[in-house]
Amino acid sequence: MKELDAKLSRWKDEAEQGGVSITSVPVSEVVFDPRTVLKCQFGCPAWGRRWTCGEQAWGPDRLIPLLRSYRSVLILNGTDLEAVTSRALAIEREATVAGFPFALAVAVTLCSTCGACTYPDGACRKADDLRPESAMAGIHTLETLARLGIETQTEAGWLRTSYVFLD
Repeated sequence: MKELDAKLSRWKDEAEQGGVSITSVPVSEVVFDPRTVLKCQFGCPAWGRRWTCGEQAWGPDRLIPLLRSYRSVLILNGTDLEAVTSRALAIEREATVAGFPFALAVAVTLCSTCGACTYPDGACRKADDLRPESAMAGIHTLETLARLGIETQTEAGWLRTSYVFLD
């Protein structure tokens, strides 16, 4: 546990330099609700147009039980989507080699950094970085952040949120 505390301290310091904050909580603090996929299906113009969202992607029925089996989660927030994304992926990769073989980043959306998506006809340009989307995974981000006392809007804009699940 001491090793995780030391790594978490370093990850937080590095993240803050990039404008990203990290909150570490037990997985039980994450609010799961399978209805989140409805906002994807009926509210997002990307539904069915990306590798990570649509009928072909894993949804809440499969992901909620898997994510609940983790012990802790790092919640990364910032207004710069690319900064939050890159930090979550970096932490996941570092955690994997540091003794957390099942570390998994969720809500890492790199699709916004591509031009036109290759789905469904070509290979994803960033396949190594594809991870489940939070809403597709059944994570109710707004309620999770509210319960943790984290404001979702700042003067700089809406927070972008990613998660790194650790076990």
